[in-house]
Amino acid sequence: MPRIKPVLGLVGTPLLVVSATATMLEINKQTSAFSAIVTIPVAVWEPSLGV
Repeated sequence: MPRIKPVLGLVGTPLLVVSATATMLEINKQTSAFSAIVTIPVAVWEPSLGV
């Protein structure tokens, strides 16, 4: 497995948790630019596991 795949998961997951927590606390909207940007690493990481 290339090293970049685990790094995407290790970086993206905490970012996703922060985004989800901010959305639950109404600090952030789910459709905001911040949410879109921080979910990119996880969105790349998850499909790459199947490839």
